[in-house]
Amino acid sequence: MVRPKINISEQAYASLKEQARLNNQSPSAYFAELLLIGYQQKIYQQQASSS
Repeated sequence: MVRPKINISEQAYASLKEQARLNNQSPSAYFAELLLIGYQQKIYQQQASSS
């Protein structure tokens, strides 16, 4: 498995892999999902702070 180049701690990475395994998802699909969620939260925070 190729480690994605995003800045997360080793511990977070390990728990993400475990979570992906429990969900029977490929880890990269799980990461894509997390990145999407993080991206949406970031946009939401920007909108919240600009209003």
